[in-house]
Amino acid sequence: QKSFEWRKIYHALVGGVGGMPEGGLFTETVISPTAMRMYTDHRVMGAVVLPGVSHVSLMAATGSIGFPSPGGLANDWHMSIKETLFERPYIVNSGAELIAAISAGMDPSQVGGGGGGMQAAMLPVGVPMTYCRATGVGKERGQIKPTSDWTK
Repeated sequence: QKSFEWRKIYHALVGGVGGMPEGGLFTETVISPTAMRMYTDHRVMGAVVLPGVSHVSLMAATGSIGFPSPGGLANDWHMSIKETLFERPYIVNSGAELIAAISAGMDPSQVGGGGGGMQAAMLPVGVPMTYCRATGVGKERGQIKPTSDWTK
């Protein structure tokens, strides 16, 4: 019988993690059919939309890999993500409609998003599109310390 080895996967969409000149981190990956299987049942108006928690866990996974250990006891740290803002839904589709339109010489900004009843936002080339942002992502030493009790 062949042995099976588990491998540590922080997030289905975390690729290689790199540093940015201003001190931030980035990760980039192709959304593969394997990773996409986790999200195909999460739909809004017929369109596959990445859940908000996926954005937050991707920030945590990227920081877990990219930030240095804060010291202290081995593995005695947690990820802290502060003031998260969801600016727009992250609609996922095959892109087949857009590819066909570009091949036919059409203006890509005039093509539907292929997202069921929801249209994907179109920005000019070179303009970054933000789906979710946080004011702070950090690897902090020790146990999690809640700053407020939302139940009260």
